[in-house]
Amino acid sequence: MEDEPIDFTTTPTIHRGDINERAIGITFETARAILSNRDGVSGDALALYCFYCFTARWQKHGQLIRATTGYSASGLGWSSHRTRQARRRLEELALIKDIVKRSDDGSRIAEHRIEVRFLLSSTLAVFNPQEIQQGRNSPAIADKERELKNSKAKRREWEASVDFVDDDIQSEWTAYQMMYRQKFGNMTIIARGRKVNKLSKWPKEKALQALRDATDKEWRDVYEPREQRKPQLPYKKREAIHQKLNERLAELHRLKQTPEVQREIARLQAERYKL
Repeated sequence: MEDEPIDFTTTPTIHRGDINERAIGITFETARAILSNRDGVSGDALALYCFYCFTARWQKHGQLIRATTGYSASGLGWSSHRTRQARRRLEELALIKDIVKRSDDGSRIAEHRIEVRFLLSSTLAVFNPQEIQQGRNSPAIADKERELKNSKAKRREWEASVDFVDDDIQSEWTAYQMMYRQKFGNMTIIARGRKVNKLSKWPKEKALQALRDATDKEWRDVYEPREQRKPQLPYKKREAIHQKLNERLAELHRLKQTPEVQREIARLQAERYKL
């Protein structure tokens, strides 16, 4: 005797009410697309995608949700860096999209939401319009593949630029740039050069810690780690030393600029810079 087909619209759940308002659906094709790359990020991307679907149900605003990186990381018990990696994968697959509304004068962001493209019902009765079309030749699938191809090309171009010889620093620098681009937009050439110049002067461990702090806390700039900062002299003592160095430099500049004098000027200028 053949089993009768299950009517999912009347299947009981642990909650009362319409299952269409309680269930979180995801298509097989969506799950396969997320898990297609076995690089350690796919599982996190699937978990984050489900979290976004859960958030959409909970907030009851349809596909548009409010979920910052910090909010998602806290909800999943992850670090901000891990959350951003999973989020980038979903953006590459065109499963989520940032929706930004600016103020009337365009000076500030008035509202920021994430559009989550997901299956609206586990009964398969109601689909998101982005997923209702089947077949690789459908406009929805073609647009998604085109967005994925362009996104991967941009990411390869971005990650191809190398600013540091050390692989560890370059890896953290790349993660910081990706965070910066996602949160603040493209980094200008001048800002990028200043950051590279600053990091190049620091020891390796200090540069790595500064980049990790800036990436995890989503800072616009890179700052010297607090625990590694040199204790500064009191203000009055520092000013007195500055004054003596400036007086000595003024005397040297009045002398004939021999190689010895120029080396002494360079040494005093470096000493003044360290204060």
